[in-house]
This record gives sequence, C-alpha cells and structure tokens, in this order.
Amino acid sequence: MKGIIQMKKLWILMIVVLIAMNLTGCMLPIRPSNEEDTNTEIEIIEEPEEPEIEYIEITATELLYEFNENGVNYELTYADKYVKVTGTVKNIDIDFTDNAYVSLKDDNSSYTFWGVMCYFDDDEMEALSVLREDDIIIITGICQSSKLAPMIYYCELIEVLV
Repeated sequence: MKGIIQMKKLWILMIVVLIAMNLTGCMLPIRPSNEEDTNTEIEIIEEPEEPEIEYIEITATELLYEFNENGVNYELTYADKYVKVTGTVKNIDIDFTDNAYVSLKDDNSSYTFWGVMCYFDDDEMEALSVLREDDIIIITGICQSSKLAPMIYYCELIEVLV
C-alpha cells in the first residue's frame, strides 16, 4: 500500500511540474518560427532621407503680378507650395501679433500698397536686423493663400544681394 501511495505522490508531483512548465512557457514571448532565420544579429534600419524640397523660383514682382492678374491661377500654382523669392525690401517690421516680417515691393510700380509679405520665425530676428529698405534679398518659405497680398510663412533669409 505504501508503494501505491508513493506512486500516486510521484504522479501528482510530475503533473504539478508539467503544469508549472507549461504555465512558464505560456508566459514567455512567442517568437514566430522562421526556419530560414537562424541569425541572431540585430538588423539596423536606417531612417529614410528626407526628400529634397523643390522650390518654385520667382521674383517678388512676378509673384505680385500673378496674384493680381488671376487669383484662381495664383491659388493653384503657389498656395501651399515652397517658393524661393528674390525681391527688393520695401519695409521690415513686426506685426500686431509680434511676428517679424519683410515686405517685398513690386519693382515695376511705385504705387503698390501691399507687397509680398514674408513672415519669419523668432530665430531669424538677428538676420533681419541688418536689412535696409531697397536691399535685394532671397528668401524661401511656404506661400499661403490670402485676399490682400501674397503671403509667405516660415521664411528663411537665404542671401542679401545688395
């Protein structure tokens, strides 16, 4: 009888061990089986390079002409597009919301009230501080739609030509 009790205890112990092993195995993360992949090295994935921005190159005078000539065509061609604009500084100031801007004038007309409005981030303030009226500059930014004048936001001063 003692032998039968010991045999039952052994079976119970084996069942408990098997259950414990099974539960432990369930807690381990499941790795998909891939018979071909026996390499344990970590693969380094390089981040894709940012695509180069393509700018529409135009003068401020041309942009003002396009804006005044046909607003629909202006919207389709320039709104929400990256532009690289060369123009003559009309004025440099800070608007009522404390945003620095440069207005580029129409070189073909002295009667233009609104110029191309170029808005800059605060980190461009030092570069803007050296500009003077009638300087010729090159800026890049994103052209936005407007009913008053061509507006370019997120501008960067690329070069002062004169």
